[in-house]
Amino acid sequence: MSEHITHIAVYEDSVRMISKMTGIPKAFSTAVKNQPDAGLISSGARGNHLFAIPIIEEVRDRWENRKPGDGTEEKLAAAIGWLSHRAIDLQVKPNYIKSEDIKDPHFSSYENQIYCDAITFSKVYNHGKAASISSRVAFSGATLETNMQSHPGATLLHQPYIEHLLCSLTQQQLIGIRKFNETASNIDEWLDAFPSEYQKLSENLEVYIEAYQSPDPKKMKRYIDDLNFYDDKDEIIQMVREIQQKGSSGINVEQAAEKGRAQSHYAQGLARSYRFISSAADFFNRKISKEQVYDQVEIFTKSHRI
Repeated sequence: MSEHITHIAVYEDSVRMISKMTGIPKAFSTAVKNQPDAGLISSGARGNHLFAIPIIEEVRDRWENRKPGDGTEEKLAAAIGWLSHRAIDLQVKPNYIKSEDIKDPHFSSYENQIYCDAITFSKVYNHGKAASISSRVAFSGATLETNMQSHPGATLLHQPYIEHLLCSLTQQQLIGIRKFNETASNIDEWLDAFPSEYQKLSENLEVYIEAYQSPDPKKMKRYIDDLNFYDDKDEIIQMVREIQQKGSSGINVEQAAEKGRAQSHYAQGLARSYRFISSAADFFNRKISKEQVYDQVEIFTKSHRI
């Protein structure tokens, strides 16, 4: 799925919702406040259908006895990130244009997702001017520019070379933390495992740049307007933007989440995330069973209910 920016944005907006939700355990607020990067990384990662609920169960049983640096807070923030990822996935993926419905080769489902990301970048992050909840995430107007040309450092470095170098270093770091490094008994076994463990680069950044810098009007209509992807007038969107920009909002989160179920897809994704996090909170507080929380976060496949 290509809406990487949207995944991150929905998580950050979910953190803003948590600040206004009633019945949320203090553990949730503490985790997302203290460990923003764990949640952000998880919100852009796969595995939400497998690990979120088991992690919440594990953390619930050890929260009061946690120690600094033992990973408990990071795990809970990551689980919340996975729930928000799942919420927006379930909302938008079925609604992108489908390959079998495309008659004009100028359109594609892949590009549809990227156009949505471009809208998220402009609406949620104010064209790169709005800060992330993490001090380690640096957005700027240059993020979706060719060679990041407006960035002050762009004239000092050969950006295309730096981009390839940083991608390689990131892939190397990801490989380094994979478990197969410890379990492989010899080099042949390691090499056999490597192809499936290696994080391949699958996105074309040039498509992101084009979608953001010079969007095609016909594609905007088909990908964004016809989809009703994002509407500034939706109350739940207004609420999270006010918290983002002003630090507070007078909009009731419960009422906004209920209205959001029938509004733009971004609003519906936030409303779904609200419901998933509320259910996870009830599970954490032992108000509902594990089977019930699986039902409520829409994980129905038996083999995924671990």
